[in-house]
Amino acid sequence: MRIVWAGQTAAAVIFLGVLLQLRATGNVGSEVEPVIYYSMAGVSVVVLVVSVVLPRFLLTSFAKQQKPAIEEELVEEEALFRQAPKKRRVFAKPDAARSSACAAWFTPFVLGMAFAESIVLFGLVLGIMGFGLLEVLPFYVVGWILVGIRFPRQRPIEAAFEKAHDAVFPADRG
Repeated sequence: MRIVWAGQTAAAVIFLGVLLQLRATGNVGSEVEPVIYYSMAGVSVVVLVVSVVLPRFLLTSFAKQQKPAIEEELVEEEALFRQAPKKRRVFAKPDAARSSACAAWFTPFVLGMAFAESIVLFGLVLGIMGFGLLEVLPFYVVGWILVGIRFPRQRPIEAAFEKAHDAVFPADRG
């Protein structure tokens, strides 16, 4: 997953290098209509919202489709007089559950990364059309931020899976 993230991040940086190279050689447009810029900015805002909302929705849906083995275990805690011992739900096979969590997380991750990169591509297209560097840099910055916050980490992946199944991974992490 981190290889996919690194590739997408590198591509977003390379797109800026391509634009700078094209500008240096004079291979960009000169006369542009401002309405195109505003249209692309509007579409980028919609893509920004979709890139945040859709992956979360899909992750919840995909995680709930998985059927990991779950069992109850007693929580080691002092019980007061006549109080029933507390129980919690844990994944019976944590390695299999982690594998299922990663599988459920991967497609929403790739979709979110693709949407983030599309915003960078809007900036590249506008730059090739002839808009100035200061006008297209916001597209790059927003895209880079969206890519940066999606760095794959195990704990958020597990947390989403735990929430979907109302269970936790055992403390031993085995």
